[in-house]
Amino acid sequence: MRPCENLLFNYALNTLLHASRKCRMPEIIENKSNGAEWRMFLAEVNHLRDAVAAGDLKRRLTTENRSDESAAACSTLNETLDTIIQTYERAVSSVDNMSNGRIPEPFNDGFPGDFARAKNVCNHFIDVINRRNSQIIRLTAAAALG
Repeated sequence: MRPCENLLFNYALNTLLHASRKCRMPEIIENKSNGAEWRMFLAEVNHLRDAVAAGDLKRRLTTENRSDESAAACSTLNETLDTIIQTYERAVSSVDNMSNGRIPEPFNDGFPGDFARAKNVCNHFIDVINRRNSQIIRLTAAAALG
């Protein structure tokens, strides 16, 4: 993983981990009639969090063989993770393109709310590269004229 990718990954991961710490699952478990299912659910959520922290961004919770309520909670967490990773992938793709000399167009959409920080960082990086390229072109043209 390149340093810029690592920064974006850490930002997304810290957001997810921060949200998981705020989770009130122990209270939910105590209030559910099927505590064993919810304890198993919480254990799986913790395994998912650990997998993501270790860089396994493809891991998801299974929705099979669960109660409707537990399956819905798994689906919601999976969709949340998908949203974070899709945004991360867009930002990483942009940085990867720039590192290989392909300057993308600035982002104008797809980074709502807190994700706007990733958009702003990428757009600033694109702007800096474009300005530097313009300066290089002007200096090269001036040098050619003597």
